[in-house]
Amino acid sequence: MSNLAALYNKQGRYEESETLLLQVREDRIGIQGLENRATLQSGNNLANLYFLQGRYAEAESLYLETLEVLGRILDEHHPEILSGVGNLAMLYDNQGRFSEGEKLYLQLQDIKVRVLGEKHPRTLLNMSHLAANYRGQGRFAEAATLGLHTLESQIAILGEEHPSTLQTMHNLAGAYSSLGRYAEATPLYLKTLAIIRRDLGEEHPDTLTTRSSLAVHYMAQRLDAEAEPILVQVLEIKRRVLGEDHPDTLADMGNLAGIYMATGRLEEALPLNVQMLENSKRVLGEEHPSTLGATTNLGFVYSMLGRFEEAAEMFETSLPIKRRVFGLEHPWTGYALEGLEEAYMELGRADDALPLQRDLLGLQVAPADTLDASADVLNAAGRYLLNHKIESLRDPERARGFAERACALAEEEGLSQAWTMLDTLALAQNATGDTAGAIETQKRAISLMPEAADPSMIERLAFYEAALESE
Repeated sequence: MSNLAALYNKQGRYEESETLLLQVREDRIGIQGLENRATLQSGNNLANLYFLQGRYAEAESLYLETLEVLGRILDEHHPEILSGVGNLAMLYDNQGRFSEGEKLYLQLQDIKVRVLGEKHPRTLLNMSHLAANYRGQGRFAEAATLGLHTLESQIAILGEEHPSTLQTMHNLAGAYSSLGRYAEATPLYLKTLAIIRRDLGEEHPDTLTTRSSLAVHYMAQRLDAEAEPILVQVLEIKRRVLGEDHPDTLADMGNLAGIYMATGRLEEALPLNVQMLENSKRVLGEEHPSTLGATTNLGFVYSMLGRFEEAAEMFETSLPIKRRVFGLEHPWTGYALEGLEEAYMELGRADDALPLQRDLLGLQVAPADTLDASADVLNAAGRYLLNHKIESLRDPERARGFAERACALAEEEGLSQAWTMLDTLALAQNATGDTAGAIETQKRAISLMPEAADPSMIERLAFYEAALESE
């Protein structure tokens, strides 16, 4: 019966699988006892099913119960214990408990490298899961680096079409997309989808997940016309196959609402966001990433509708939890921060908005404070400090330092957009009282600028020259 239940799982026939697994577990407990290995495996199989269904509390309870018993009868490095810890780590990730998941993955990696070796398929699979965890934390560059290393090893050892390889390929595509490396992400998504669709069918959960990810990838590029038909079809199938309350169904409700928002269809976005938030609170809890995302997104819908009191309420609900769970630097926290700042300003609550603006300033500038910051990052930070909408938060001296570093890097690397960095430096020089320096820098910027690229550059030069004459 266990093999038949496993087949039902692969086919997405979860209710039939659960009936069989419950029967198997009950029979084995009655005949062989709770500490029998076969009994424990049946409990683990049932937990895996609950995981697939998004019934996380039930899954966690069974995983912990199984690990507790296995810990009494097996060595701590036994494969069954390592597998159970891995399942628990993935469960934590799906609940948004990324710090707890990361700790388990790192523990597993240390053990698996020592016991199995760095290139063992199980070691590589754990690396793939760790990379996905990094992406969940917003650590996209680390996720991409680890994901690529893992994928290359899996292709060499397991082949391109192995399920573990495909999982890593899918995750790496997501990391590239999050980094804006869309040209690298798209072929990985399409290759993964073609193989999974061929092997598992159109309505299998893995196929649906990959199609959803591809749609979100298109959304990130503002290709809403490509994303919407995918999401509409996938959401219809997920509602029928997985159920209205499944976490994957809820996620795609939010994604489709996002398209409606992006295309100005707010009256369609509003009820979908409200429904997703209500279901997410009930099924996943107040602090799950999907619930927090739905709360923030609903705030943006209210803002776009001009309902700023309701918008502020949504952002005030999600922001403190996001700060605590994800940290201030996580992109998801930044979205809520931006939304609340805007709502406060629209409501005339400038004093309440000011500390949020300071936080946003810190987030914008922080990447430029690293030794390996690129010229583009340095230039953007300098520009932001020069042009901040709140005059008291502008910092021309600091901006000049960033601009000087950006120009030096641009010259060293021979960047074609060096003229934009010089333009920023001229602005900073003028703002710090070095008008003569600003004129010389601006003249050089204009000499490097493509013809008619930015007519305002000429206007700024004239302004600096007039300012110098009046001194």
